[in-house]
Amino acid sequence: MDMRRNGTVLDRRRSARVRRLLVATGLAALVVAVPVVGAYAEVPATGVTVTGRVIGPDGAAVQGASVTPQLDGVGSLPAVVTGADGAYALRNLVPGSYALLVGARPDTGLMSGYYPDGGTPEVPARLTVTTAPTQVAPDTRLQRGATVAGTIRRLDGTPVPYADVWVDLVGPGGYSFPATTDAYGKYRAVGVRSGKVTVWAGSTLNQEWGSDYSGIGTFYAGATGTPRRSQATQVVTTAGGSLTGIDIKLPPRGTAPAALAMTLSPAQPTFGRPVTVTVQASGAAGTPTGTIDLAANGFVGDAALDAQGRATVTFTPDAGIDYVELTASYDGSATYAAASGYLDFQPGEPVDAGPAPTVTAASPSTVSAAGGTRVTLTGTGFDSTAAVSVDGLAAQNVVVDSATSLRATVPAHAAGAAPVVVTTRTGGPSAATSLTYTIEPTTLTLVTSAATVAVGKPVTFTATVTAAAGPPTGPVRFSVDGGTAVEKSTVGGVATYSSSSLTTGSHSVTATFAGDGTYRSSTASVSVVAVPPPPIVSAVWPAVLTTDGGVRVAVTGTGLSDATVVTFGGTPGTGLQVVSSTRVTVVAPARAAGTAQVRVTTPGGTSTTSPSFLYVDVSDGLVSQTPQRAEFRRDVVPNAPICLQITGTNGVPMGATGVVLNVTTVTPAAPGHVLVYPDSDGTGATPAPVGSTVNFEPGADVANAAFVELPANGKVCYVSRGGSSTVGVVLDVTGFTMPGSGIVTQASQRLVDTRSGSSHVGSVTGPVAPRTVQTVQVRGVAGVPADASAVILSAVVTNVTMPGHLRIYPAGPDVPNTSVVNYAPGKDKATATIVSLPASGKISFYSDTSLPVEVVLDVTGYVVGGSTYTAMPPKRVLDSRSGSGHLGPIPGALAAQTAYQVRLAGSGGIPADATSVVLNVVAIGPSAVGHLRIYPSTGASTIPPDVSSINYVPGRDIPNLVVVALPESGIVNLYSSMAPGGSVHLAVDVVGYVPAG
Repeated sequence: MDMRRNGTVLDRRRSARVRRLLVATGLAALVVAVPVVGAYAEVPATGVTVTGRVIGPDGAAVQGASVTPQLDGVGSLPAVVTGADGAYALRNLVPGSYALLVGARPDTGLMSGYYPDGGTPEVPARLTVTTAPTQVAPDTRLQRGATVAGTIRRLDGTPVPYADVWVDLVGPGGYSFPATTDAYGKYRAVGVRSGKVTVWAGSTLNQEWGSDYSGIGTFYAGATGTPRRSQATQVVTTAGGSLTGIDIKLPPRGTAPAALAMTLSPAQPTFGRPVTVTVQASGAAGTPTGTIDLAANGFVGDAALDAQGRATVTFTPDAGIDYVELTASYDGSATYAAASGYLDFQPGEPVDAGPAPTVTAASPSTVSAAGGTRVTLTGTGFDSTAAVSVDGLAAQNVVVDSATSLRATVPAHAAGAAPVVVTTRTGGPSAATSLTYTIEPTTLTLVTSAATVAVGKPVTFTATVTAAAGPPTGPVRFSVDGGTAVEKSTVGGVATYSSSSLTTGSHSVTATFAGDGTYRSSTASVSVVAVPPPPIVSAVWPAVLTTDGGVRVAVTGTGLSDATVVTFGGTPGTGLQVVSSTRVTVVAPARAAGTAQVRVTTPGGTSTTSPSFLYVDVSDGLVSQTPQRAEFRRDVVPNAPICLQITGTNGVPMGATGVVLNVTTVTPAAPGHVLVYPDSDGTGATPAPVGSTVNFEPGADVANAAFVELPANGKVCYVSRGGSSTVGVVLDVTGFTMPGSGIVTQASQRLVDTRSGSSHVGSVTGPVAPRTVQTVQVRGVAGVPADASAVILSAVVTNVTMPGHLRIYPAGPDVPNTSVVNYAPGKDKATATIVSLPASGKISFYSDTSLPVEVVLDVTGYVVGGSTYTAMPPKRVLDSRSGSGHLGPIPGALAAQTAYQVRLAGSGGIPADATSVVLNVVAIGPSAVGHLRIYPSTGASTIPPDVSSINYVPGRDIPNLVVVALPESGIVNLYSSMAPGGSVHLAVDVVGYVPAG
């Protein structure tokens, strides 16, 4: 019996660990199966020593070669390794006939082989060991082998590191020469014997081995490769020669588990008669596709899985093998992982021979290389045991109609002539008749996900390859305008390619199926037009205009080069000018009040997003609004002015002449004040005038209202003065004034400063006596014209030693019972107020306290005739305190975090159709730190705006001027933001309003 054939089958799918072990021991260049028999254990510990040398073809010593003695009838004995001089010594041998297997190190490029000339296992020379204690063997001269090299890549061209490569010598010898790719996907197999070889590569995802890719095992078959050994390209190697460029691409392998099951036909095979093995592949992810390899004590054939997941291979059991071990190997697909199946059988003895069947004709005689054609065979000697094979591959669905006719479905086969054989149990195989296979035509259709696509957006091309015999396997190559092709694998004949890099213009995309020995190539093209992407609008400046429009605005974004129109809420602007691909300007049209979507249209489409853009109705002249935060800085340093744009944003249109701000100082660490003033220079270099907007002190957030003039550039500045550390500053816009409104704002001018010395201004010399009326001229002073009907003041009380409050009112005989500034000892306090002017043009102030104080009054604006704003003497409309002074619908202190509603229109001298109201609000006796929010009651939302009108601390009464819009209901909301359980009283006086235009 042939011991080599009965040895272990070395499958190309053995683990990489075993392959690397072979490389490390120097046996990788000649992989043959030799049994190790236990009889060697009976050899005595002492015996014959055989020495010798291993040399190369040039006679040079070969170091590190392994020498393995193989004793006839026993098997392989322990190996030794040659030294630097190529010498070795085999000890404790028993007399007998030996073969010496010599394995060269892979880095030598020498072929492993048998003593004495590197011969082959079929005819190894024998070394006879006698009983002499020592014996010298002739030198073993190893020959230089061939080198096979190339690169293993994924389908996209990415190299596959640490992939396994096997170079197999075609023939019965079973020689395999392994290699492993480096980090760049390159491999080099050395010591390859001369002859025809096939090259196979595969990879398994395994972090331990450094492999990061699972690729389907593929044989070299030109540019396309093939999973089938039978269709692999056989390349020729020569001793000492080199083959390069043997490159293979590995399709990705999936992870779904597959199962293999095998059946035999006939169920009880016999020696010397063909047996057909059917392999059924199955799995939960659909019918598996791919290739089956079948080994039976060595490779016997391969076949592709059909549409039902079946493959068949026919072979004849060798009479020299009494036990057949079948191994079916499936290397996976894009969906499935690799799998194996096993089946063992013992062939029976052949039955008495009868006459062999004959085949005289096949119809049709020409079939598709894809297989699946139903063929009728005519001949003699057919019976129910008849099996049909085509070039050794089993035909399916054999139906014997008579002793002279049968039908069978032929398997796939490479194009060309193929022998057809009918085998019966008693008659054995027939003589072959010829069947001609022709390449299966294919049709490729190519479609695109969009005929027109925006530049930078993805577009997908789908190629579908069809054939009468079913969808072929193999990749499809896509190219754009004849450029570098991109290869994509097919699944069920379908391959897809996506690109987002098409440039502007028309493009031709071509898909090509290269074909193989079974399927003919096919190609198709499709056109797609790439257009510029729709523009994107990121900003508009200015972002707030009056309903008159007419202002040129700048629109910025991307893709604006070919802009054809800019619309504002659907209304096109005029005078469009394209400045660059990121900027256009246009004159905004007139439009009703409200927000408008600004959109740009180009040949690539219309922008879909828009920044906020607002049209404002300014017919009232003084326009109040829901507060909008314009600035919040936590670390404003002293004496360093900061400037910001007000118009064109914050709800304030271009052209506004003044802005109403609520200015809050946050967490001051030292006393000081903040002044807000117009940036007339426009660069921040405008000198800050005298005066203060908010006076602050440690431990409390302080808010104050301010009317600030807006220069033509629409900017204001603010500066912190007097303090020694940083302070937080918040600016909230609560309204604005327009030209012709009659309300004129200006940089502050000092009207009164009662302090003595160089700072003294006006006719009142302080300190101001308590509870004494002081009267000053306003018209014609501090920028106030003779026709002014009201004055806008910033009032400051300083040098306070006792609590009290300051009242400011039109000069006259009566002192009103309303305060403008509430103060406490050691604290300077500022607030804003609007005071109507009587015919005399004078105002009075009155300090309600027991000790003198100093008073500073700065004019920040005034109201002239024809104004849309109506100033009035203070008129109380709300007092939540109990007792005779209680007024309004709130029965007591305001609870924390609760909205209270107060109707102002139609009360306190305010007309029912008033659109805005100016209030002097005093927070009285707060029980905890907090702030008050005052805002229109629209009914649309109960959530108050996140801005404060008054900030308060316990033990202090805090006033502030508030401008608030009146909705149609005439109702405003009052909301105390403080910790639960806290409370505060309010007193509210009306000092002016804006009637309906």
